[in-house]
Amino acid sequence: MVRRTAFEEGDLGRSERMYRALLLVEGRDGARTSRAEALLSLGDIAERRGDAVRAEEFVESAFEAAQESADEAVMLERALRARGRPELLARAIGISMGHGPSAPEATRSLLHLCELYAELGKLDDNRDEIARRAAAAHQELERLESVDDGAWAALGRVYELLGDAAAEAAVLERRVQSVLHSSRPPADPDLLLRLARARLSDPATFEEGLGLLERALDAGVSSPRIKELVELAFTAHAELPRPARLLERVARAAGDDALLAQALLERIELGEAAIEDVRAVVEIAARLDDAALARRVLERALEDGRFDAVPADAAWLRRELAQRMRAAGDRARARALEEAAVDYLDADAARALLVELSREAEGEGDFESAVRVLEKLHREGPADPGIFRPLLALQRKLGNAERLVELIEQIAPALEDATERLNLRLEQAEVLLSELRRTDEAILVLRDVVREAPGHAAAVARLAELLEREGRKDELIELFEIQMDAAKDRGDAAAIAAHAERLAELLEQRGRPEAAMDACRAALEWQPPAPRPLLGLLARLSEAAGDQGALAEALEALLAIEEGDAVPPLARRLAKVRDQAGDTAGAERALETGFVACPSDPELCELLVRRYEERGETERVAGVLARALEARPDDLALLERVIDAERAMGRPERALSAIDRLLERREADAAVLRRRAQPGGAAAAVRARRGHP
Repeated sequence: MVRRTAFEEGDLGRSERMYRALLLVEGRDGARTSRAEALLSLGDIAERRGDAVRAEEFVESAFEAAQESADEAVMLERALRARGRPELLARAIGISMGHGPSAPEATRSLLHLCELYAELGKLDDNRDEIARRAAAAHQELERLESVDDGAWAALGRVYELLGDAAAEAAVLERRVQSVLHSSRPPADPDLLLRLARARLSDPATFEEGLGLLERALDAGVSSPRIKELVELAFTAHAELPRPARLLERVARAAGDDALLAQALLERIELGEAAIEDVRAVVEIAARLDDAALARRVLERALEDGRFDAVPADAAWLRRELAQRMRAAGDRARARALEEAAVDYLDADAARALLVELSREAEGEGDFESAVRVLEKLHREGPADPGIFRPLLALQRKLGNAERLVELIEQIAPALEDATERLNLRLEQAEVLLSELRRTDEAILVLRDVVREAPGHAAAVARLAELLEREGRKDELIELFEIQMDAAKDRGDAAAIAAHAERLAELLEQRGRPEAAMDACRAALEWQPPAPRPLLGLLARLSEAAGDQGALAEALEALLAIEEGDAVPPLARRLAKVRDQAGDTAGAERALETGFVACPSDPELCELLVRRYEERGETERVAGVLARALEARPDDLALLERVIDAERAMGRPERALSAIDRLLERREADAAVLRRRAQPGGAAAAVRARRGHP
């Protein structure tokens, strides 16, 4: 003890001295000290010091000592077992067996050696040696008629490790016979079961094996072991009839729920069980809190098509299994099972279940499953908003363009709500265009929408866009003609104008200017005041057609509504057209209209003044100049013209009034202007105001 303690504490020198001393000293009470163990310990010390060569020499010396004495061999075996050195231990056991122990002891040692080889993965390498030793041990035990059940048990275990089923069975048979004729308990409590396993492995002795299992049960052997053996027999010989009924009887007698469940499972596989047996196993699984067992029996029962003959049973099986799969976290499988159960439920229950399943799947992001469920419902009632709306939404999320188009084609005709129906049709057209690239089909869909709702602006715009893009101008013209008629029926003047403008442009492009102008005129009759774009278009068309009268009418109507900077050029253009047509009064009227709207325009002012002066209408000249001065109060040249015009008419007071109005803006020049605003001096006053002598 002291020697080992010194070694473990790291005092290797002291430990070595003590072990070396042991090699020279006889033990007390005449017992010689184990040289093999001492040498093995010296090898440990050398190994601790890193001297592998010296360590190996000590180990070899220990084995030499073991070969010299059976006691030394036993002590070495014990020491190696304590150190956990299986390879050296196997060698030591071989040496011990060489010293000629008794047959029972040799058999036990052989088992230890066999187990060591198995542990080291070297059993195959030493199989022939072990088999030879086993045969020798077997022969010796038989010769001695040994009643040592432990030795026979060891031999049987050796045969088991070697995979020699026949030899193992022979040993087991002998042991069983010995136990049956002896009052001594067997070394192996499962002796009967071991023999039963051997018998069950051979179809010829299968029934005998079952009889041994019954005898084992009568002897109080645990039933789980019986269950294990029966399952083993089933696995090895699936072609033989399965004794499920016997197993069920054994399980019920033992009150073993697990075994009973196994027995019932086997009956289900044999096709002998009823739905009540399946329910019984499910109940057992609940008592055992064994979810896996419940799933297993339900899966097996589901594979047996016999239970589908009764709809209630078929639905129960699928929903029960779905419940277990959901608890196990496999929600996708659970939904699939419940979907299958729908086929066995009445209509109301089936619908409620499918709706629930679709919501669950969508909530989990499993859109494919949700779609599959809703599709099943949709086939039964395509116009049900509670079904087709979520179904369409899911198809959109999934990007299933083809199916989305098909669904809308099925759903839209059955919808009573016109707005929803038309919106779906528009969506259908967009999907056909953007995702499926089927323009012709999209145009047909949009035509249907426009035919049903001519005033649907979005549909008209999209259809027009497509027809334009495809170069189908005649169809486009027809579309806008229909739209104009529909707008007239509604009394929608704004729509009439918009459609007429587009129609006129198209007709012009097709070389039909007269028809284009007619379209504009027809629209103008519906909307006073006429819209600028339409009048502008009519003017352009009239000019292109050389119809001066129509052009003048269009320009005059346009002038009446135009404002701002656009007025002067328009007025001048109209005046020119009127003059060219010999309509002097009309030309003058155009200029007057333009001047009234924009008196600040110098050119309009000059054109009017020139016309009035040519006719000697000084009063009208003075009026135009005065109105122009109001619009351009900073124009001193214009002021001088106003003063001259008023003086020419003998109205100096009006000239002075004009100057006074100017003074309101230019007070610094008041004195000069007042002094100069005398008869004959107005022009000089103006010149003084401009800084000239």
